[in-house]
Amino acid sequence: MLALLLSPPAGRAQNPYPQNTYPSQFRQPIRSYGPAQSGLQSRSNRITIGPSIPIALQSADDLIIGEPDSARRRQYVQQRVRSVVKVRLDGRGQVQDTLEYQAFNEQGRATEAGTSPGRIRRQWSYNAQGHCTALVVLPATSQPYTFITSYHPGLRRGQQEVLQPNGTRTVVGERQLYQHADTLLTEAVGHNLLVGNHQYLDYYQRSLRLQPHPDTVLCLTGFYDQNKQLTGSRVDYLLYQAGQLTESGRLDLGQAAKAQPEAGGAAGTVVPLLSSHQALLALRRGSGRLEVRRSHYDARRRLIKQENLPQAGTSREVLNTYNSLDQLIGQQLVTSGISSPTRSAFTVYSYSPTGLLLGETTNARSSKPVFYRYLYQYYR
Repeated sequence: MLALLLSPPAGRAQNPYPQNTYPSQFRQPIRSYGPAQSGLQSRSNRITIGPSIPIALQSADDLIIGEPDSARRRQYVQQRVRSVVKVRLDGRGQVQDTLEYQAFNEQGRATEAGTSPGRIRRQWSYNAQGHCTALVVLPATSQPYTFITSYHPGLRRGQQEVLQPNGTRTVVGERQLYQHADTLLTEAVGHNLLVGNHQYLDYYQRSLRLQPHPDTVLCLTGFYDQNKQLTGSRVDYLLYQAGQLTESGRLDLGQAAKAQPEAGGAAGTVVPLLSSHQALLALRRGSGRLEVRRSHYDARRRLIKQENLPQAGTSREVLNTYNSLDQLIGQQLVTSGISSPTRSAFTVYSYSPTGLLLGETTNARSSKPVFYRYLYQYYR
């Protein structure tokens, strides 16, 4: 069945967002549809929550991220770190308040996170194989309800639920993942629910994440109406060099389609459609290529510069400095905008003899330096 997804185009562009390659696993009816939206948007103090684009998923088991990066996780396992607390220090070096708290299991995977041990905001659960199966986000001022994301690795199926203070539990999102080699198809359904000022949307989308070349990842997403007819599409991409991510962004489908006369649209619509082959060709030619982030590395494969390209007139650049042990010891953040002056902020890091992050000094949030300390507890 994956062959149907990956077959090359013949003549007019084939629909790369097929409805029938896999039968839908969802049976709950979808009540209504609005325009395809992604991420969070605020309208009249209402936060609208729509579908996300799963290009970051490396495999079906990455649906919930519940652990630090691999290097830090290995370090925590080796040194048997149980928890980390980040505290702010006053001018005399005394603890002023607690800002962050994280707890880890003996495999180095996060189990709890919050502002302090008594104020937990997130909790993760794992199965016997170490796969993350649930993430619970507890209520806060900005979100006055519990949000539960669960995932069954065996079925490759997940869902998102809202648990309100009155005990009502409602499914607001479902995902079914299908994987073959490095190709991942994600089917997502959303269900309408208004909780306070959070509006969850009805939606249906399918995203095909594939790797047509060792240095390229494409994610082709289709948005559908209540009859599962294509109403919108989107192509996101990741570019790598020697296994390191160097660029991410998306394609302007209108511009990319104009550069390829053979590209078409869904029957009876004006939705631009590109096959994976045409999307790759447009990416290589630079047709409609909208870069979002660029990353640069040195000869030792260390990230030395990351550029977040202008979004809404604002750009962001991060410059990293390392010591001979490859530890990050300095970071400069440069932000600039059309209507605001360029601003630079600096952060300096220090480490314990065992290599754990120990201190942080920064002026990122104020004109005067602020001092932080990291405190650790260990498994015996």
